[in-house]
Amino acid sequence: MSTNKDHLTLLGQGNPTGPAQAAGAEERKKAFIDEIIEVYKKHGLSIAHDSGAGTFIITDIDDRLVNWMKNAELED
Repeated sequence: MSTNKDHLTLLGQGNPTGPAQAAGAEERKKAFIDEIIEVYKKHGLSIAHDSGAGTFIITDIDDRLVNWMKNAELED
């Protein structure tokens, strides 16, 4: 799968999951997801994905969706 990461370069961050930073990438992903889940809890909402249209959906917080977010894959 190909992903456009130009937005990261524009921010001067480079590719955060590239070989030079691979050691801390998993920890950064966990911290990022932990913060997202805190936002879920704060607002009582979560992010879901509409497989049919390929869009995101904002819905009531749901343990299933929290686990879905926690299991996100870290892309190289």
